[in-house]
Amino acid sequence: MQRIMKRHPRARLWLLIIATLIALASVAILCFLGSASPINLAAFERIELGMTRDDVMKAIGARPGNYNVSPKEQFVLGEHRGTIVFLVTDYEEIERETAVYDIVSRKTGKPVARLWKWANEENAIFVITEDDKVIGKTHSFVLSTVATG
Repeated sequence: MQRIMKRHPRARLWLLIIATLIALASVAILCFLGSASPINLAAFERIELGMTRDDVMKAIGARPGNYNVSPKEQFVLGEHRGTIVFLVTDYEEIERETAVYDIVSRKTGKPVARLWKWANEENAIFVITEDDKVIGKTHSFVLSTVATG
C-alpha cells in the first residue's frame, strides 16, 4: 500500500474521497430506512383474520397510536376485510388507552369488541378484535393526504 502511495501521490486523496462517499451513502440509506413508517399498506396486508393482538403488533412493528398525526384526523376508507361495521346507534367507542377503544353495546353497557388504531400522516390501520382475535381490519388514507395528493 505504501508503494502505491509513493508512486501515485493522488491515491491518498482518491481513497479519502471514496471512503467519504461510502460513509455518506451509508448514512443516507440508514436515514431513509429508519424514517420509513411501519404503518402502511404492506403492514395491513401482513395482518390476518384470527391473529392475536400481539401478533398484530409484531406484524406492524409498533404499538397502537397516532404517529405524527392528530388523533382527530379524518380518514378515507381504502380497503377492509372481515367485520368492521358497528352501528353508531347501537354501539359506542370508549377509549381505554391511547388509540385503543372498547366497542360497547348501548343496550347492555358491555364491551363486545375492541378497536385498535395505528395512524401516521399518510395511512391508518384499524383492527377489531373479539376475544383477543382479529375479526376485522381496515386500511385507510388520511383525508388531508387524499385531498392534496
